[in-house]
Amino acid sequence: GGARTSAREQILSQMASATRLPAQFWLTFLVIFVLYLGRFSESFIALRARSLGWPRSSLPLLYCSSALMQGLLAYPMGVLADNFNRRSILFGGFIALMLANVAFIRLASVPGTMAGFCLVGLHMSMTQANLKALVSESVPSNMRGTAFSVAAIGTGSSLFIGNYVAGRLMDWSQGAGLGAVGAFYGGFFFAALATLVLWLGSGTGARPTELDAAAGVAAGS
Repeated sequence: GGARTSAREQILSQMASATRLPAQFWLTFLVIFVLYLGRFSESFIALRARSLGWPRSSLPLLYCSSALMQGLLAYPMGVLADNFNRRSILFGGFIALMLANVAFIRLASVPGTMAGFCLVGLHMSMTQANLKALVSESVPSNMRGTAFSVAAIGTGSSLFIGNYVAGRLMDWSQGAGLGAVGAFYGGFFFAALATLVLWLGSGTGARPTELDAAAGVAAGS
């Protein structure tokens, strides 16, 4: 009984901590949630590649092209973000995802699919670490554990919803005779919407040091 009560108290404490997260975090959360709706499974890209005649045995090359781009560019993009403007790098990454979806829709060829997958790798290298940094910068240092926990729940939920929507859109486009492209229309839309939310929130947040100072004042009051 005591252990069960303690666990319940811990859950309630975590929920109470989440309600104290600043508005800047929730704006960042919204950007990430919307973006992840368009980050559906790579299986949909494999379906598109197969529909264009890509040999089944060569599908791993697609994944290698994306992973290679991400591996080569992740560190330079992180350095650029630290020394210049992190949001500018994120804007570029969101645009890369939009272009990838356009490539999957419009470039109905094996090279076009490869180009789209490379753009996905570019997107990942520009956004994966920088989104985590954006979450970290949106909260005081003593609330980062809670912030990352809430963000993880949000991204998991978003991926679940996004994959369901992508599947329905893919079924729709194939049924309408458009080919295996429906998921990419959704991907483009959600990437564009995430870009808009990021742009609307640019310049509205406090610096991490200001958030820490505000948290200190709140704790002392």
